[in-house]
Formats: sequence, structure tokens, C-alpha cells
Amino acid sequence: MLMLEKLKRRLNSKKKSVDIAKLNDYDRRDRDKDQSWWHHPIGNHYAGLFSMALVHSNIPSEDRCHIEIGQHMTFAGVYDGHGGLNISEFLSRTMLYNILESAAKTSDSSLTPEVFLDCFAATDKDAMIYIHRNIEKDPRMLVAGSCCLVGIIFRKTLYIANLGDSRAVLGFVNELNDVVAEQLTRDHNTCRLEVRQDLRSKFPDDDTIVTFERQSYRLKGMVQVSRAFGNKRLKPVESEDPCYISTEPSVIIRKIKYRDRFIILASDGLWDKISVQDAVAIVNKYPKEGIARRLISEALNLAFYDPSFQKYVTCCKWIRSQMRRTLHDDITVIVIFLDIDKIFSDASSSSVVEDITLEGLCKPRPSMRLRGIK
Repeated sequence: MLMLEKLKRRLNSKKKSVDIAKLNDYDRRDRDKDQSWWHHPIGNHYAGLFSMALVHSNIPSEDRCHIEIGQHMTFAGVYDGHGGLNISEFLSRTMLYNILESAAKTSDSSLTPEVFLDCFAATDKDAMIYIHRNIEKDPRMLVAGSCCLVGIIFRKTLYIANLGDSRAVLGFVNELNDVVAEQLTRDHNTCRLEVRQDLRSKFPDDDTIVTFERQSYRLKGMVQVSRAFGNKRLKPVESEDPCYISTEPSVIIRKIKYRDRFIILASDGLWDKISVQDAVAIVNKYPKEGIARRLISEALNLAFYDPSFQKYVTCCKWIRSQMRRTLHDDITVIVIFLDIDKIFSDASSSSVVEDITLEGLCKPRPSMRLRGIK
């Protein structure tokens, strides 16, 4: 809060007032100069187009994202880290492999709720081993953790697995021919009353299971989310204390419908600033190319505008790196457009797309992990 007050005083000391009408688009004036950005404006997947972007407030960013393109499957993951980037980076390297490995154990290699439950349990076990091996050289890994949001499009079906407070939002056409939003996931966050009630029912003798500290509810006074990977302090396997934080994902399996248009996968940094309906309206209104970056730009417009001062805070001029975290969180957005004609056409008539792996902050590279999946 002290840094934010210094920033406000500095803004207030500027003699020339800011014309709000001329500064109503952060995307146009400042984004291209801002080194905190990474984006992939547009790309092809087997069932349409996609757009990705992220902007950091932490240095380095604790968010990671990952999309994998195959001839018959599209995989996307958003990993919102906390307490460092160790676990979110670990997930970006292992999550898809673990899902495919868990699916391979089934009789028909299908994606079922049990596959995701098995995968998430195995992944967290691997993450805890990873923490144990590295904690001596990096003690901060004791508190490192990550939310995880996975989206898969395969065989005319959408699969969502969620752990934490990132969100998957569907844009679809309703009976009035309007494009509206459906939030597919529910936040595993202690800010929600039902989450706090659930935790207190599971730990009725623990008065500290949920506390209000640093302007928010927190699990054991540490983290806001009730489900996440990592967080070794909340999973004391060496003692008799219970595991306070869950790694059981919420799984949504939904047949794609003719009225479905696109899916937004984003970390909570976006949803802190923009409602799900506003996000869908933005995606529907503007061109597909660069749409993920535009969503983040709209969030930054709100983050950098202080109504009490009637001024915009343009990040490239006035916001030092250590001040950004007071204004917004790391934000990651993946928008996946659904070409219904492609999805419901015969596989033989589908256009061929390049098999690629694309991770946030990295260039696309060839991929073979989804090759052969039909």
C-alpha cells in the first residue's frame, strides 16, 4: 500500500492533467513499449483458431501457460503459481504427459473423470518429490504452489479439469441470437462462502482453518485457494497433521454444441478485473487476431485507472516493477475459437494443422506428443 501511495503522489504532482478520452486504450498507447508482455496473436488448432497472451506483475511471472496442437486434439493449460514459479513451471512440463499416461491405463484410452483424478493425484505426488529434492537449495519451495486449469477438445467433446481459481468460460449463442457467457468452472477460493463452509465442516475442531488476514480469507492463514498443487506446508506428510489443501480437481465433460463459439481459459488476474460476461462480449466484438492480448489490455485499463485521481497510470512511464503487484496480478489468457463446421465434419475432410507445442514466453516448436491420437 505504501508503494501505491507514492505512485499516487507522483501522479498528483504532474502539472499537466491527463485527457481521459485520449488515454482510454492502454492497448494502443503503451502495450507495445511494455516489456512485461508475451503474446501469440493467432494460431491454428484442429478445430479453429486460438490466441494467447500473458503479462506479469511479479518478476519473474508466476504464471505459466501451454497449448499443444494435434491433428485431432487440442490441449491448453493455465498454471497460476503462488509463492514462486517452481510448481507452475513444473506443471507446464508434466501435466499433458501425465494425462495421456493416465488415459493409456484405461481399456479404451478414453478421457474420463477418473483419468483426471488419477492424473492430478499422480502429478501432485511427483510435485512433492520435486519439492523434497530441491528444498535445501531453495527453501522458498516450502510455500510454492500452483492452481491448474486444463482444457481439452477431443472427439467433439470439451474436457475441463480445474484446481484453484482460474476460470474456463464458454461463449455461446442463445435463443435470442446473442453471444452470452457460461462459466464452466467454480473458484476453489476461500472468498466464497460455500468454500469456507466446506472447509469448516471438514475440520470442525480447527478454529484456524480459515482466517481473515491481509484483506482476504486464507486457508490456515497462508493461501486464498482451497485446492492447489504443491504447498508442502499444508500437506505435512511427515506428521500426523491432516492435509489441509486438496488436489482433487473439478471435472467438466461437455459435448460441444452447434451454438458454441469460443472458450476463454484465464488465470484469476483477469477475473479480478473483468466479469465473465464482459470478457465474452469483448471476444465477440473484436477481431480474433490478438484477442487474448486485448482482454488483458482491457483488464489493465481498469487496473491502471484510479477514479479518485481521474487519471490513468500508464505502466511504461510511471510504474516501476515493484509497484505493479499493487495494481494487478500476473494475467494469462488463452482464447480457443470453435469452428463448428470443422468439429462436426468427417475427419477425412478436416484440414491438416501443424503439430506444435507453444508455452508462454517461448517460441512455438514442433510436437509429437499428440501425434497418432484420433
